[in-house]
Amino acid sequence: MERTGGRYDSDCEMSAANDFRLPPHSPEAEAGVLGCIMRSPVECLAECQSKLAGPEAFYDNRHRTIYETLCLMAGEGAGIDTITLHQRLKGHPPLDSQAWLVLVSKLMDTVPSAAMVEYYLDIVREKFLLRRMVAVCTESASRASDWTGDADSLLDRVEADILKVRGNQNSGEVVTAKQMVSLGTDALERLYASQGKPDGIPTGFPDLDRMTMGMHPGELIILAGQTSVGKTSLALNIVEHVLLESKLPVAIFSLEMSATQIALRFLSACARVNLRNIADGFMHQRDLPRLVAASARLAGCQVFIDDASDQSVYGVRAKARRLCQQHGIKLIVVDHLQEMNAIGGPRKMESRQQELSDIAGGLKAMARELRIPVMLLCQLNKEDETKGSMATKEKADMLWRLSRPKSDDDDARE
Repeated sequence: MERTGGRYDSDCEMSAANDFRLPPHSPEAEAGVLGCIMRSPVECLAECQSKLAGPEAFYDNRHRTIYETLCLMAGEGAGIDTITLHQRLKGHPPLDSQAWLVLVSKLMDTVPSAAMVEYYLDIVREKFLLRRMVAVCTESASRASDWTGDADSLLDRVEADILKVRGNQNSGEVVTAKQMVSLGTDALERLYASQGKPDGIPTGFPDLDRMTMGMHPGELIILAGQTSVGKTSLALNIVEHVLLESKLPVAIFSLEMSATQIALRFLSACARVNLRNIADGFMHQRDLPRLVAASARLAGCQVFIDDASDQSVYGVRAKARRLCQQHGIKLIVVDHLQEMNAIGGPRKMESRQQELSDIAGGLKAMARELRIPVMLLCQLNKEDETKGSMATKEKADMLWRLSRPKSDDDDARE
């Protein structure tokens, strides 16, 4: 062998061959899954549809076509065997009728028993996730090479794509008319079964729950009001109910209040002890047992508090994704909007209203991506109250406006 530029020619050929490697796949496992379906269509198809993202989990176009056809036949209630499947596949690309017959006939002989379907499914799913990972990494590397924006926004997109691979999510798919009807029917059944009770996460305030039917996945809820009207207190009361009554994990991003302050508020609310008495150190003797009992109840809750100040929307989204992956968070509270930045670094004060709108839009996208409700606290000034010009209100699915009831003194001043 001759040396060329310090390497043998065979080494160059081997490197070139590696550049054309096929994506990860297992034709044997794919055939095994299809063979199991042929032996036991009802049980195996249900298992497949619960574990696989869809037909795209099959790398081989022929196997993908067979799986799609089997799902269609099962949906129609048609009988499934070698003859009926072959009749459906005749004339369907990429094979001719005789080739389909040969391939279908072999499927039954591929597996000894339908009991092996779970083993084959794990292999097919693993290869599919590896292919998606290769595609995401390749696309991310290409995008990074030509990226002209800020690095934080690119990192946010890459991290979201990676976590979608881990979560096996298929976001952004087009919904067909049949799927739309199915989704609507499921929603109607849930509403009927609830008999007027909240079908979302209850807030603990019956009147509010009757109006909103609870907090639903993908919703951005903006809790707005002027300074010191009790926005944080209301939000924490809702969180307390979700933690103690619904027993769901919650994440709080507090950009204004420390974790210690939040802990004291939780303890006083749960123990029904005046917070001012706790802060001043003047508590009744009966308050101590209540606080001890409240501490024990709250210690068993899954609440995660991030009190880092001056956070960007990208930072909050990145942390929220990890919390959802690790702890299954069901509600996120952000306190509050005006303390956040759209991106890291100094704020652009000349376009602050647009920046606030962009932040709300980013949190709305986070709610939809993670499929959980996000409550965003927003501080209104008097101009917002009188003109209704809050820059973020169009981003909200629900806008809860908190205000003090008018007193006689207010009427006199007017």
